[in-house]
Amino acid sequence: VSVFEISEIVGILLYFLADRLGRRLTLLTCAVIMAATSLMPMIEHSYSTLIIARSLSGMAGGFLFVIALVYVVEISTKQTQASMGSIILVFLTAGLMAELDINAILATDIHWRLAIAIGSVPAIFLVATIYFMKESPVFYRIKGDTENLKKSIAFYTLEPEDLPLFI
Repeated sequence: VSVFEISEIVGILLYFLADRLGRRLTLLTCAVIMAATSLMPMIEHSYSTLIIARSLSGMAGGFLFVIALVYVVEISTKQTQASMGSIILVFLTAGLMAELDINAILATDIHWRLAIAIGSVPAIFLVATIYFMKESPVFYRIKGDTENLKKSIAFYTLEPEDLPLFI
């Protein structure tokens, strides 16, 4: 458990990679890592594999937490940015609480691996739905790609003044 939490902090500190790779690609990468590492304890039964899987999963989870929040705020209008940011935080917290309940129900000698594997369900859902997501307009503004910036702003029905000013 501690390895997961410590790795989450490391993942949070990697937020700057999203400016280089893009929000969409980093979300996809993190979701694939989380799905794979959540399923690893079902296949491999060694202690070292469990520690590696939990640390990679924690790092991806921390990174995903930050980038998902940034992405949602960046594709929201100025009027909805605060509420959308709050909504995602509420749902992420609810998901963490549900995870604790699921783990408590399945925390026996037999089912603890299943409790970890259930963590792959939201990650698999994100991998399946990321196809429908477009890159954040802020990423294109950082890269100086005005053509794709205009397309992204139009796709999300934003106004140029909706983009955060700190970029």
